[in-house]
Amino acid sequence: MARFEVIGRKPPFDELKASIMYNHWLWPEPFVKRVAVHDIDGDGSDEVVLAGGMNTFAVDGAGKMLWAYQEDPSSHGSRPSLHELVFADVNNDGRDEVVGGASDMWYHGAMIAIGPSGEKIKQYRSDGWVSGVTAALCHDFTGDGTRSLAYGTRMGGVFFYPDPADMRSRWYRRFADRVDVLDVLDGGDGDGILVVAGGDTGWVTALDRQGDRVWAAYVGMHIRAMASSTRRDRLTVACEGGEVLELDGQGAIVRSATLEGSPSLLLSPPGDEGVVVGTREGRIFRLE
Repeated sequence: MARFEVIGRKPPFDELKASIMYNHWLWPEPFVKRVAVHDIDGDGSDEVVLAGGMNTFAVDGAGKMLWAYQEDPSSHGSRPSLHELVFADVNNDGRDEVVGGASDMWYHGAMIAIGPSGEKIKQYRSDGWVSGVTAALCHDFTGDGTRSLAYGTRMGGVFFYPDPADMRSRWYRRFADRVDVLDVLDGGDGDGILVVAGGDTGWVTALDRQGDRVWAAYVGMHIRAMASSTRRDRLTVACEGGEVLELDGQGAIVRSATLEGSPSLLLSPPGDEGVVVGTREGRIFRLE
């Protein structure tokens, strides 16, 4: 893998602060842990979903709040916002709902679906107390238009709902360490395979839609980020010490590079053969 740096270190704080003046609107939340954009009311325009300290908000394009959701503390012991955010049709009404799970370690590892008015309409299975949801995705694994729901927990559990509208259609697998990242590869037969990694065990594991293991690759390092290629025929994993590895569709390591810093974000731009890696030190690299 060749590499070159596209952005240096983070600009001074004053420069960042000054840039706020050019924002269209500014949401007055003390801190925001996750932001996602999706059309959640079926009007053809995207809304913004914000996971704050104790509330999850939906905001329109002008910054007007549509609803605020706060989880019942009786089921969690506190009021967590739903940090891991995905969008899925959970009731077969043809419209995607917000589905999220609290990632803080003292919360149940459950995913909760929120309706168009901010009401709780469904809760998926949890992984027990102090588990927390650490990774989630929705993807059409078979090409039939149904986007399945998958999420992993701090306790090493992976839940998979082939049809999020059917609470009975799930399987569960337990790994030896926490699940930090999930992604999807092309299984070669038209179906997608779910790729799971995280923790200190150093393993990347691929599961088919039925939950059976397709392959497992040992990289020997803590995996911090993961991204599949545009065609979903290759997988890039970024590890704690700066190592970035490219795996083929069968889990074999084909290329590698070592970066300065600790990777925390990995992206595969659409239509691009390379990947972009962001580090905790504020540097961004492009690998080809």
